[in-house]
Amino acid sequence: MTKKQMDEVKEHFDKRIAEVKGDFARLEERFDTSTAEMKADFHQEAADTSRHFDVVAEGLRTDIQLVAEGVTLAHQRIDGLKDEVHQMGRELRSEIRLVAGSQAELRTRVDRLESKPTT
Repeated sequence: MTKKQMDEVKEHFDKRIAEVKGDFARLEERFDTSTAEMKADFHQEAADTSRHFDVVAEGLRTDIQLVAEGVTLAHQRIDGLKDEVHQMGRELRSEIRLVAGSQAELRTRVDRLESKPTT
């Protein structure tokens, strides 16, 4: 191979290497742009997800608060009913004592009447 031929081959390879370097530079630029866009999309999605989560969490807080208030009211009503039932029990025992006393009195009167001689 002559010097001229070698210079032509070298020049050809130098041009080709420069083209390949340019191709790589463009690919790197496209990759960087795509990566930046993907990062921006990811951050936007993360922000949207965070906002959505905050809205859902606030709704849950409200629901939980309502349930807690309902449980508190139910406990208060149960306590009131317990007091009412205890009062009714005391009144019922009192009435049973009265009935038992009346029954004992009636039994005594019946026994007296049955023990009197009939004429």
